[in-house]
Amino acid sequence: MIPQNIYYSSPFIVALDLLLTPLYLIMCYVFIILPFSESQCRDAEERRELLTAWLVKIVSGIAIYYLLYKLYYGSGDIVEFFEGSRILAASFYLKPLDTLGYIIHSISSLDYTSYFQINADFASLWRQNNLTLYYPHDPGSITTYISIFPLFVMSINTITPAIVLFNSITMPTYFYLYLSIKNRYRISSKALYYLIFYLPSYLSWTSLPFKEGICLPMLVYIVNSIHFMRFSRIRYAKSALFIYLLFAIKPYILLSFSIVLTFSILALVRDRIRNKMLVYLTYSGNILLLPFIFYGFITYLSSKSGKYQLENIPKQIELVYTDLKYNPAYYGATGGSVYDLGELEPTIQGIASKFPLGLFIALFRPFLWEAKKPILLLASIETSFLLIYLLLSLSRYGIINSVKEIFSDEIRASFVIYGIVFLGLVGIASGNFGNLMRYKVPGLFFFCLALGITFARLRAQTAHNWGRQ
Repeated sequence: MIPQNIYYSSPFIVALDLLLTPLYLIMCYVFIILPFSESQCRDAEERRELLTAWLVKIVSGIAIYYLLYKLYYGSGDIVEFFEGSRILAASFYLKPLDTLGYIIHSISSLDYTSYFQINADFASLWRQNNLTLYYPHDPGSITTYISIFPLFVMSINTITPAIVLFNSITMPTYFYLYLSIKNRYRISSKALYYLIFYLPSYLSWTSLPFKEGICLPMLVYIVNSIHFMRFSRIRYAKSALFIYLLFAIKPYILLSFSIVLTFSILALVRDRIRNKMLVYLTYSGNILLLPFIFYGFITYLSSKSGKYQLENIPKQIELVYTDLKYNPAYYGATGGSVYDLGELEPTIQGIASKFPLGLFIALFRPFLWEAKKPILLLASIETSFLLIYLLLSLSRYGIINSVKEIFSDEIRASFVIYGIVFLGLVGIASGNFGNLMRYKVPGLFFFCLALGITFARLRAQTAHNWGRQ
């Protein structure tokens, strides 16, 4: 037995945290950011954008963890995720092969407790060192611990270096998407850069490995590997692993993202078919197949959990909405920032009737006067900016032209449809603005990405037309 769990909680770890943070910052720059910059960035401006976005994201993650969660709230999801991952890292230092066996067994079977029955010595080791995981029966939480525990293995179980590592590892994925979009659509837009990297929702919830902060870079990597990278078995294998992890962490994110996957497959097929009639038939066939893909995926989920049966989904949405709205553990922590959808009927018709309101809430609320805490003030500034940006752009380019431009390209069409579906359902289910700000991040990211591309292209077309006159 190791005295005071030196690998997990001791003054030694705190001192090591302070000592290692600048070292890890330099190492991540030298071994991750700089090589990516030299290989992918075309000019000094892009390199400056990369460096700034990386540093801002690290500072945001450190500030939110220590100031908001540790100092202000005193606890929270991310604190529990970090502690669970540090427990796994401590276990790895003590028994590396057995810990890896536990992880492989748990991920492959989605059973996170039976390994302790199989390996009595491993269970005894955990008892001797007081190692206990939060929420041992929740697949999403345990998979989150497992997903980020390598960060703590690499950072010697220190927190701030782990935050530096997380943002350094995920930043190239986001920036590769940004560069690929600029190249594919031949646009150069500061608005697009700010929409991708500086929205408060993005900075708040993806600079730390929340469930959404883990899922979003996985989604972005899948999009990159399908549309913007050369074919590679390794990349597709990683994408398959990420899809599996998405299923384990938050199945509803993967369910709604199947829209993007379907349109992505459609785009790949279209690029390989030269006959226009075959392209049209393939496009129509994939659109018709989309409901069946949803149904098949829901059927598979229902075999794993009864709450995902088709007839139970409206009840589940109503249950989550009621819990997040009225449970003091949620609305107390968010300053009573609940919103009211009226009476929510747990049927498909009832959910559909609230969908427009849920979409509006997810996109444009809280309003400035509804913000009761600093974190919600940031959210209200973001939603106000998005509303003004959308109204000004639509008034300048026209609603019809904007919609035509979006749906002229399968990638943007899939982003917008996915964003609308995801944001509408999350807006219904979240119950209060504090949770909504975090839950909506995956859908909002791709929705804003599509808008940024579309309005940048329309602006370029308008400038080109004026130049010809």
